[in-house]
Amino acid sequence: MKPFTLVTPKTITEASSFLKKHGDDGRAIAGGTALVIMMNERVFNPEYLVDLRGLKPLRYVRLDKTRGLRIGSLTTHRMIEQSPIVAKRYPALKEAFETIGNVRIRNVGTIGGNLAYAEPQCNPPTVLSALDAEIIVSGLKGSRRIQAEKFITGIYETQLKPSEVITEIIVPPMPPKGSCKFLKFTSRSEEDKPTATVACFLQLDAKGVCKTARLTIGAVGPVIYRCGKSESILQGKPLSDQLLAEAADSCTDSVKALDDIYGSPWFKLEVSRVLMLRALKAAWKEVSS
Repeated sequence: MKPFTLVTPKTITEASSFLKKHGDDGRAIAGGTALVIMMNERVFNPEYLVDLRGLKPLRYVRLDKTRGLRIGSLTTHRMIEQSPIVAKRYPALKEAFETIGNVRIRNVGTIGGNLAYAEPQCNPPTVLSALDAEIIVSGLKGSRRIQAEKFITGIYETQLKPSEVITEIIVPPMPPKGSCKFLKFTSRSEEDKPTATVACFLQLDAKGVCKTARLTIGAVGPVIYRCGKSESILQGKPLSDQLLAEAADSCTDSVKALDDIYGSPWFKLEVSRVLMLRALKAAWKEVSS
């Protein structure tokens, strides 16, 4: 690892100013579970690390009756996994965070660091996209909102500007007759990085017709994929086993899978379709009961 200087800002403005000044020579660090590994492998060689751990006000899980779930960017995976609010109102979020690596990683890694790192094989972006979450980023020019599904633009690439840091994640309230499910597949151990992750959100109206469908696939390629064709198959129709199967079969139509150690493109797409069908059936069963 290349030697570096550690900077400990006391405010978001201080952190943003330093990152703006040093550009590619400076990187923000929170838990460090991902960045330190990449620095050891010399993928990243920053001269300065901006340690955000001192910004303790960014560590929280709160429920806002109007806006929904609010999570500070320095909240650890373990805090989200163990939150009673998350377990009761957003169980899919709990499922995604309790299966990140092992408990040692979850005790240190943060949701903001996970999103900013933008590694393809991550759980949170997939489920946050299905839940229609927003990522709040702050910089020298103020704050702005970015849809979770559009935040990651490529491998290790995001919409973050040089002076910006993630400050909060907002997940809308779960509506009546709404359900979200998250599933993942790992080819080796449960602690391994996933071959594929899928999430689906379904909402039915009073007559049992699908009012909203959001289907997402992650880990298979460089970004999160929204399954638009599958959503159009479901929305506005009474759900059935046949309709769910048709939607699952179409969910990978716009997905560009990568060939890597986690599987071939063909294998990743096959796994994604199987997982999506299981997730859809589980969500349908929940909203129909």
